[in-house]
Amino acid sequence: MVGLDINKEALNELRATLSPAKCDTLACDLLNITDIRDTVNGYMDQHGPIDLLVNCAGVAKFEPFFDTTPKAFDLQMGINVKALFYLTQLVTQRMVEAKVAGSVVHISSQSSTLPLADHLIYSSSKATVDHMARIQAFELGPHGIRVNTVRPTVVLTKLALEQWDVEDLEVMKNQIPLKKLATTKDVAMAVSWLLSDEASMVTGSTLAVDGGRSMGGYGL
Repeated sequence: MVGLDINKEALNELRATLSPAKCDTLACDLLNITDIRDTVNGYMDQHGPIDLLVNCAGVAKFEPFFDTTPKAFDLQMGINVKALFYLTQLVTQRMVEAKVAGSVVHISSQSSTLPLADHLIYSSSKATVDHMARIQAFELGPHGIRVNTVRPTVVLTKLALEQWDVEDLEVMKNQIPLKKLATTKDVAMAVSWLLSDEASMVTGSTLAVDGGRSMGGYGL
C-alpha cells in the first residue's frame, strides 16, 4: 500500500496507523502535474505498476455563486478533477503496459446530483468525476481495468467539520432516511468492495453511501 498526500504529518499518521511495513508514503503536491508525474512514476519504476487506486483527495470551499473567485474555482477543479484525471492516467497506463488488470475508485459526493446552496464549484467538480469515471470505465474495460465512484453523504471528517456549521449538519442528518451521517468506515467498506474481486462485474457505476438521501423525498 502507498499513500500520497501533500501533508507529511498526515502521511506519518497513516504509517503509524498501518505500520511502516504495510504502507509506503509519498509527499506530493497535487496541484503540480510535474510533481505528480515524477513522484508516481518514480515509485512505479522501483516497485512496479499499481493495480488498485483510490482517488480520495479533495477540497471544498462553499461560497455563494456571486462570491466565488477564480482562485476558489481553480483550487477545487485542480485537486478534485485535474489531479484525479492525471493520476489515474499515469497509473492505468502502467497497468495497460504491464497487461495487469486492476480497479480504480474515485470518491465523489452526493452533491454531484443534488443542488445545494453555495456548492456550485464543488458539486460541479464531483459531477465531472462521476462522468469521467464512466468514460474511463468504457475505455479501460477492454484492458481489464474497472473504474467506479463512491458517492457519500456528508462524512464526519475533519474537512466536513471545518466546512459545515453544526446546525446545518443536524439539518442534513434529518434529511437522511437512516437519520445518521456517514463515517469514514462506511465509505471505506464500500471502496473495499469495489476494489475487490467480489465486484468483478461492476464498472462505470456510482455507489451511493448516503443513507438514502439521494432518493429525494425529504421535503425540500
